[in-house]
Amino acid sequence: MGWAEAETDGASLPDARLKRRLSRVLEPLSAQPTESIPAASGIWADTKAAYRLFDNDRVDAVDILDGHIEFLFYLWIIRYNYSNTFFQRWP
Repeated sequence: MGWAEAETDGASLPDARLKRRLSRVLEPLSAQPTESIPAASGIWADTKAAYRLFDNDRVDAVDILDGHIEFLFYLWIIRYNYSNTFFQRWP
């Protein structure tokens, strides 16, 4: 499983196809974040997939961010070794 699949695994998207599409869209866009979608995607099929994902009525930003937040929480748990050491640092 690549980083994009891990990142989107917890996304609240209605079906698995949308999660796969989100993973495919994230990789080229994250590699070239300042480029336009067509320039970052490279080929027309990937550009069209990105636009179709963003235009889908069943997908919104909250659904996409759910996976990102869940993944960050998972990384946080690993970083602090499943303990409360993070909370012990704060008054």
